Amino acid sequence: MIVEPHAAIGQRAFLIETPYGNILWDCLTLLDQATIDWIKSKGKLTAIAISHPHYYTAMGSWSDAFDQIPI
Repeated sequence: MIVEPHAAIGQRAFLIETPYGNILWDCLTLLDQATIDWIKSKGKLTAIAISHPHYYTAMGSWSDAFDQIPI
């Protein structure tokens, strides 16, 4: 999925799909309803993994959008 508008330095996130639940590796600083809906359509999101400090500003919003999943 491509999120519009493109922001900053072309940040990207990976959705890792597993039979045990999905993991979001990194997250974008822009969180919109279309992205939330797309991720939810792929199955249950069970965790977020953050690799870079510039994602820290948005990780709480992402966790809240998916029923406060662990980061």
